[in-house]
Amino acid sequence: MKASFKGSFFVFLKLRLQNQTLVRIMNKKEGTNVRILILKSMKTNQVSEMIYMKNNGDISKRRVKVLSVTNETFQAYCFLRGTKRIFKIENVLAFVPVINKERSVV
Repeated sequence: MKASFKGSFFVFLKLRLQNQTLVRIMNKKEGTNVRILILKSMKTNQVSEMIYMKNNGDISKRRVKVLSVTNETFQAYCFLRGTKRIFKIENVLAFVPVINKERSVV
């Protein structure tokens, strides 16, 4: 999903309504929290979803599995592209773990 930075609020609102899940939007002051979430995802070997903004302003929603973390970037397997990618932590707008719930048959 691509959008300009100018209309990014509507992109987040649309993603929240389609998936009916809470997406925690991080601002620059909470950037360290994003890093903590990324580290926790790597330690627990958990798949996560993120909303990521490229340097040119394009916004995409990606499902990733974090492989390694440095001071400013992290390497993850991106299920959208099907390959390992390097992402800038400062460009992550939202980061949430994917929780798979087993449904019981009644």
